[in-house]
Amino acid sequence: ALSPVPEGARDWWSLHYESWHAIGFGSAVPAPPYVLPLALVASILGTTTTMTVLLVAAAPVALWGAWRFLRVVCRLISRYGAPRWLLLWGSVTYALVPLVAGAWGGGRWGIVVAAAVLPWLAHAALGFAEPDSARRWRAGWRTGLLLALLAAVAPVMWWLCAILGAVVIAVSAVVVRGAILDRSVWGPPGTALAVPAVLLAPWWLPAVWENAGGTLFLDVGRWPTSSTDGLDLLVGRFGELGAPLWLGLALPALALLALIPRATRIGVVLCWLVAAVAAVVAVPLALTTVDLTGAATQQAGLGSVLLVVHGAWVTAAVLGGLALTERSPSPVVLPRVAQAATAVVGVAAALVPVAGLVWFAGWGGDELQSHPGSGIPVYMSQEAERADEHGILVIRGSVADGLTYEVERGDGPTVGEDEIEDLTEEDEEATALVGDLVTAPAPEAVAGLTERGIRYVVQPAPADAAVATRLDATAGLVRASAEDRSTRAWQVLDEPAPASI
Repeated sequence: ALSPVPEGARDWWSLHYESWHAIGFGSAVPAPPYVLPLALVASILGTTTTMTVLLVAAAPVALWGAWRFLRVVCRLISRYGAPRWLLLWGSVTYALVPLVAGAWGGGRWGIVVAAAVLPWLAHAALGFAEPDSARRWRAGWRTGLLLALLAAVAPVMWWLCAILGAVVIAVSAVVVRGAILDRSVWGPPGTALAVPAVLLAPWWLPAVWENAGGTLFLDVGRWPTSSTDGLDLLVGRFGELGAPLWLGLALPALALLALIPRATRIGVVLCWLVAAVAAVVAVPLALTTVDLTGAATQQAGLGSVLLVVHGAWVTAAVLGGLALTERSPSPVVLPRVAQAATAVVGVAAALVPVAGLVWFAGWGGDELQSHPGSGIPVYMSQEAERADEHGILVIRGSVADGLTYEVERGDGPTVGEDEIEDLTEEDEEATALVGDLVTAPAPEAVAGLTERGIRYVVQPAPADAAVATRLDATAGLVRASAEDRSTRAWQVLDEPAPASI
């Protein structure tokens, strides 16, 4: 799901500020919101280093954020807090969730980065429970800024937080009657939701206007990716990319056992409430598909839901461990059977992050691979990189089984361009033009290619002989060389003008 990065930060800056992109036959779909922060960082580090830092530093940042969040949560429940080894267990377990789920190995970088930001967002949202109204308002602004950054790489997270916020406010209104009338109670969460909606408006408003609103419900990256079902969500894995099922079942089992101790049961129930709300949100998302350019469809993104569900379970497991390690002046002596069971559960829990780390180090990080060959001659790709108007029309398939076409410009789709390319509506005039070209080619069809910035026409192997014969006989096209004898290529004699696209 990870495309190559562009050559320099200037490409991301151009992509962000352009209102019309030289992608395909041209597109007005806005650039994804994450392009701006990537351009800012890449201006200092470069594009390749930026993406490398994001993927490598995401887990340590997630561990640090989870440590801070779990430490505050445990102190809210117990004045002594949790021992450091328990906090370390919870932090490491959470940081490994996107790695063990297969998001890292599959190149789903948006989910990896979202996992790093989520605990910091949750830590900021704890400020909504402050008794001082001024602190609650500051927490609202702080949470809103973090949510804007999170929604830039995981748009579904905004919808999930909106529903979670509504549930929390509703529960607060039932528990503390009259609290909903206080503006300082509902105002900060409302502010936290309004800030990203305003900051990201230059992205989502044009996207909806250009009929690309489906991007509000998708994970970022190259599509299509494999679908995620209920079992995958339960065990925290993205299809075959994730760790074995038995490893993923350990975390919900520990969260269930955390309901047994009375001392922390209220906190654990709240964690399960968060997980349940996220699971309910996952149902319509799993049934929703977004149409991409061509005949492909993509399931709505469930990466955000997976992170929230397993983050809630990690918190519940830590609270359950806190109850067993709580300091008390009159400790309760457990029966030997209970002591033995507790010891077994403790050992099993300790092995969860160890097993996840071993799996990722040995098998989970080797899914990254180069893109398969496009069949386009190298010299054509190099010429396309020098000028956007030297586009390459790639035609695949056969007349009998159906033909598909796409346009390659520059060095191919890079990070930030995938969403634009896949959500741009089909150009029906271009489809008709290509149809005329491969069935009854005429000089007018070749002129149409020139007007649309097409310099070459390529039929990657295996090329349909019927189409190749027609193109060979078309005035305005001349046969071009190709490395593979089964590939057919033609050059348009009239060179497109720079303003053609």
